[in-house]
Amino acid sequence: MFAELAIKILFEKSGWSSRWIETYGRGNMNPIFLNEWEDKIFSSQIHDPIAYKKVNDLLFSIAKINGNSLSGCWDVLGWTDDQILFSESKRRKKDAMRSSQLKWLHSALLAGLSNDNFLIVEWDFKN
Repeated sequence: MFAELAIKILFEKSGWSSRWIETYGRGNMNPIFLNEWEDKIFSSQIHDPIAYKKVNDLLFSIAKINGNSLSGCWDVLGWTDDQILFSESKRRKKDAMRSSQLKWLHSALLAGLSNDNFLIVEWDFKN
């Protein structure tokens, strides 16, 4: 289980729609939106675009402010009809925010979102 999928599942158990957004190696404006992870290599994962226009419009308006790039977009995007939340997964004592993620946050704030639209989820393994 990837932490990003666990976060995505929690969104959905709370009645939200969500996608894991992966931009790594995908080009500035070509992310892959994931609903699940197949037991296959990354390039074989199934892209499940967001069909909700309001969410797409917001996502790409942030990208425009971010230098026409989705680079740094936070891991999981969750939404309801009137709420949106970006979540970033960080492993405890092993991971930290990258400058591109802080730039994404700044761009999103300029696009009209507030700090309440962002969540950092710190996780670790338990024995």
